[in-house]
Amino acid sequence: MEGTAIACKMRRHLKGVPDDEEGEGARQGTIWYASLLPGDVMVPVRMQLKTQIGTVDAYLAELHGRGVNLQLME
Repeated sequence: MEGTAIACKMRRHLKGVPDDEEGEGARQGTIWYASLLPGDVMVPVRMQLKTQIGTVDAYLAELHGRGVNLQLME
């Protein structure tokens, strides 16, 4: 499926000295949003996050609801 998406850069800043759980998770990345539902609803269709273990890529596989029944990946 092709179309227009908006890319949003994110960066997480920790204040102070975090405990072990607060320091986990993505510190920065990009989230892409696209209009796949009727109306002005934007949904995340891709995420690329940089974590302690490396870069993680995620893609929207399915979307169901509001008259939409998409299977984007098998």
